[in-house]
Amino acid sequence: MSSSSASLYRPDIDGLRAIALLCVLFYHADVPYFSGGYVGVDVFFVISGFLITRLLIDELDAKKEIDFAGFFIRRARRLFPAFFFILIFTSLLAFFLFSPFELIHYASQLISSSLSLSNIHFLTQSGYFDTGQLTKPLLHTWSLCVEIQFYLAWPFIVSFLFRRKLLNLISIVLIGFCSFCFAQAYLETHTAAVFFLMPFRVFEFCMGACLIWLLRYNYYNKHLAQRPLIKEFLLLVGLLLILYSAFAYNKATIFPGFGALLPCFGAALCIYAGDAHFLGKLLRNKLLAGIGLLSYSLYLVHWPLIVFYKHQAGIERLSSNAAIAIISLSLIIGLLMYRYIEVPFRIYKFKKSTFVFLYALLTLLLSLTGASMFFSGGWNWRKWSSIGRISVDDVRIGKESRFRVRQHICTKKGWEACDDVVLAATNVLIMGDSHAVDALNAFYKVYPTHIYSMSQLDGCPPYDRIEKITLANHPDRIKCIILNKARYDPSYLRQFDYIVINVLYDWYTFDHLFEYLQFLKFNNVQKVIIMGNYLVLNKDMPELLNKYGYNEQHITPWVRDNIFNELRVKSRVNELGYFYISKKDKFCYIEKCKYFDSNQVPFSFDKHHLSYEFASQLLVDIKHQIDQYLGLRDGSTKKNLRKNLLNVLSVPPGAVFF
Repeated sequence: MSSSSASLYRPDIDGLRAIALLCVLFYHADVPYFSGGYVGVDVFFVISGFLITRLLIDELDAKKEIDFAGFFIRRARRLFPAFFFILIFTSLLAFFLFSPFELIHYASQLISSSLSLSNIHFLTQSGYFDTGQLTKPLLHTWSLCVEIQFYLAWPFIVSFLFRRKLLNLISIVLIGFCSFCFAQAYLETHTAAVFFLMPFRVFEFCMGACLIWLLRYNYYNKHLAQRPLIKEFLLLVGLLLILYSAFAYNKATIFPGFGALLPCFGAALCIYAGDAHFLGKLLRNKLLAGIGLLSYSLYLVHWPLIVFYKHQAGIERLSSNAAIAIISLSLIIGLLMYRYIEVPFRIYKFKKSTFVFLYALLTLLLSLTGASMFFSGGWNWRKWSSIGRISVDDVRIGKESRFRVRQHICTKKGWEACDDVVLAATNVLIMGDSHAVDALNAFYKVYPTHIYSMSQLDGCPPYDRIEKITLANHPDRIKCIILNKARYDPSYLRQFDYIVINVLYDWYTFDHLFEYLQFLKFNNVQKVIIMGNYLVLNKDMPELLNKYGYNEQHITPWVRDNIFNELRVKSRVNELGYFYISKKDKFCYIEKCKYFDSNQVPFSFDKHHLSYEFASQLLVDIKHQIDQYLGLRDGSTKKNLRKNLLNVLSVPPGAVFF
């Protein structure tokens, strides 16, 4: 394929861009059936691999070397004007709409995005599919940063291979194969890293790059030109693979790895056979090709609009009318961005030094803006964004106080021995997810002499088939599987005098826990205490306080509907001979529950984890019932019982019986 023919504009690729963009847009806008629309990003990666490699090979054909500075400047002119505009646009919306707490979280997004490292930043967060998306208006920039990082590395790899006469189909296939093997190998243990990091995505770019050599072979051998029906068939298969992935995949799909092969192969087939006479018209039509031209600006603007709308409306899913409105607004803003930002910066010939200076200046200013947000406590001086009823420091201290009992115990016992049992003492195993700490705070308040061990991991309740009920992107899936093996070890469990289980019942239901309780009963584990749910909010309590103040009437609508049937749960627990603790029995009267204690401390500093003040009061009124269930006298431990018995017999505690 000659250099000129390789560089011809292909409207079918813009049509493919449009399909990829619409898949992502419909997925983010909660359009029904597009549960796997996120695969549109993978289609973009294949397209980028093809186009960038084609540009580099064209340059090598013409000049025998790559002008790295020129290449990077061209990529920067293409990407950064619209990118910086959307960072400024999003920051202005965040300035007016986000509370100080949210602005602190946004600040780290802004800094990492400005430095083209947001994929690494979001790797440290819960993940792409987590429920905290409403405060991540720059989450979608992760894919752009992956592309930028690819652009920084790929020209050097291509040049290195060219200089050693190794730039061929086999070498590109080997690079992609190695990337895929590593991605698949680490998918289960490091799911988030495989999703977000560029090296694990290189195989998708390579699938596009390989097309250069396949199209060159076709060009010289007229292979497909003589078999037009084959080209139609390949294009049809490619489109079906992409659409099948967009419709059939969902959040639970193990992805990327093998899961990414279908949409990527589909994209490669569409590029390979995009000039098919009949089906190719689907991609080359003016409407789809026109959307493809706008795809970059549309991709940048749609997600912040969705996030801020959901944030202000306090919803997790868009209604049909809201989705139509946001998609329409995205099209309008995307068109304006393309016309007045993308095109002018492509056409206008800045000096390289001027462009580099402007890029560095904007990067610095945006990074400093983010740093100011972060270190100043979320710009708390913005009176319209926060009434100031609870400060950032109050929330930080409140969250940290949940762990002070655990820290005290581990400091006293030694961190390495913190979860070891102690002979001649009452040993307690506190088991659960992130709520296990609340149980520790509750029991330590009434039984400070008991010895507490923790079987705890965030998002990890007790279940022997946990991989079947967790999402594929669970950040600690492997750790959870290993932890649950210990939870199903009878010899380990029998070391403890009693077990306390405290989890959040949501995707993990009581039916799942009941299976575990049956296991405990079968293995003769006698004393088990189960704690129920309290209130679960749809928005963090500090946000509600700053919006409504300590007004329970306005906070009540944010309480999630209760799907946890306490009467049924308590009955089934009692049938097994175990003890059930209702948090609502302590803090609720009839149907009205407490949100704050007498000192105005909220029940939670997030959506559902109990504050220390609430957790520590949970068992005070029912201690005698727990004593009776555990067979304790006035809460005494076995060690205290022995001392009392010896005192009655007037025998010194250190005496030895023969």
